[in-house]
Order: sequence, then structure tokens, then C-alpha cells
Amino acid sequence: MVMRLSGMLAASAVVGAGISYWLVRRSDTTTGASGHSTVDVASKKNATFKPSYGVKENINTIMDRYGHPGPSADYFARDVYALSYNRATRNAHWVSEYLTRDTFIDSSNDENKESDGPDRNKSKFKEEKAVPEQFRSKLSDYAGSGFDRGHLAPAADVKESQNAIDETFILSNISPQVAKGFNRGYWAQVERFVRSLTKTFDQVVVTTGPLFLPTQDEDGKYWVKYQLLGDPGNTAVPTHFFKVIVATVKNQTFAQAFVLPNQVIQDSPPLTDYIVPVEYIERMSGLLLYPNLQIKTLPPLCERVTCVVKAFKEVLKNKK
Repeated sequence: MVMRLSGMLAASAVVGAGISYWLVRRSDTTTGASGHSTVDVASKKNATFKPSYGVKENINTIMDRYGHPGPSADYFARDVYALSYNRATRNAHWVSEYLTRDTFIDSSNDENKESDGPDRNKSKFKEEKAVPEQFRSKLSDYAGSGFDRGHLAPAADVKESQNAIDETFILSNISPQVAKGFNRGYWAQVERFVRSLTKTFDQVVVTTGPLFLPTQDEDGKYWVKYQLLGDPGNTAVPTHFFKVIVATVKNQTFAQAFVLPNQVIQDSPPLTDYIVPVEYIERMSGLLLYPNLQIKTLPPLCERVTCVVKAFKEVLKNKK
């Protein structure tokens, strides 16, 4: 199957504290332009090494012999999304999708396709078999936890095939999310907003991922605290989630970055309440987002379209 990915290259107090922390740290450091990208150690075999007696060894020859710690990340290119997996948190670092108007054309309407088209109700959550078992998020981690298995690349974004929908249910694409009021509420409407952008733009690239942001205690010290699901603790519960959207129409490209707290969000505040600088997400995640795109220089998406989400109750009412 030809991958559609070939063309893809402050609201809460906690977010406020995180941004303040970032701004303080930013003023204390100077970061130069970087042309390098993270090496996917997992895709490379360790070099073989035979010691040459009489030749002085160094750390590079020793590490070639012993093997380099890693991988730095597991990278997966699936039918409709790509992701980088973090073995330490059992969450993705990021998941990216490429959306167009054609993305949401149901293939089951094609006379040449099976009448029994793609259906998310046929999909089941499953563990990421491509990751060693000791580093996987487990189905059992979520049992009785009270958290939803929240999609990073939503199943609702997929119409291509049953296999493509099934792949969105692999746990490497899943993070623990607060259920009522977030995954089943405001977050779901943000996902709906992203899909609606394909009506205005020719192509939309969206990258989603978890964040583990610091909070400031009364003593002024910053701490990163988060829950682990499972017994013993295994899958980390993100404190926040980010979405970075890059949308293009008629050769003009816009971008916007958002960070939302993993908590109940009531009263459907404007999505603009959650806008953050791209640099903030990069600083707190350790990621360089679209490094070849110069995303920080692109005009804001929310100046081109109205960045609002409908109240969940309103959506349900309109469906009746």
C-alpha cells in the first residue's frame, strides 16, 4: 500500500507555571542553530570490533565493542501515521498525520471496494509487538485505572482501510487520558476542529504528543510529578498533551501550537486559550518540530481561521 505519509515531512495554571519555567531557563541559555537530527539507533546494527593489540583504545572503540545504549527511539511508519515511541514512559514522543479532503472520503462508497467498509467497531486495542515486552504499555495497565485509552492519531481520521484503522488502536499510539471532560469532551472536539481544517486547507499536517510539565511548589522549586498505571507502575500518565498544526492552502502555509492539560476542561473555552510558542513545546519535550520548515516564521493559523471548538453538548444536540 502506498503510504499517504510520503508527503508529510495559558489555559491552566500548570501550563502557566511551565511556560514561566521555560522563559526563565531560556533567558539563562543560548541555543545555536542545529542541523543534526536524532539518530534512530534501533534501526542500526552495532558495528563489530576486533581489538588490535598494541593500538590504544578509546571510548568510541570500546562502545563499538560493548554496544551503544539505546535505541534513542523506536520509529514506526504506519499506513496513515508515523510515530516515535518512548520506551521509558511507554508513550509516544510524537505522532504525525497528513490530512486532506480525500482523507475523509469513505472508501466503502467506491463500487470497486467491498461493501463491508472500514469500521472502528471491528478494531481492538492491542499491545505494540514491535517493542520488546519489557518496554511495552500493557492492556492490563489500563484495567480499572479510570483513564481512557486515548488516541494520539484518532481513529476518526482514518477512512482508508480496516488495517489503517486497526493500527490506530496499537498502544504505541495511545496515552492515558482523563475520560469524562477531556478525551470524551474537549479533546475530542479539538480533534474534530483539526479534521474541519481540511475544508479550508489543501493539506494539514498535525503532530500530537504527551508532555510531562513541571509544577512549582510553595518553596519555589519546580517538580515533575505524574502517575504510573499498572502494578508495578509501567505506563506514565502525561500531565499535558500538545498539538502542532501546519496547514497549507494555495502555497501559503500557516502554523499553530497548542498545549492542553490532561484534566477536565469545562465550558468549552476558546482554543486560543491554549496557544503556546512552538519553542515552548520543543523546550519541554526535547523535540525539534519540523526543523526543515522554519515553523516559527510561519503566520499563525488562528489568524487565518477561527480557532473555536463546539461544546460537546451542542455537538450531541446537533446529531439528534
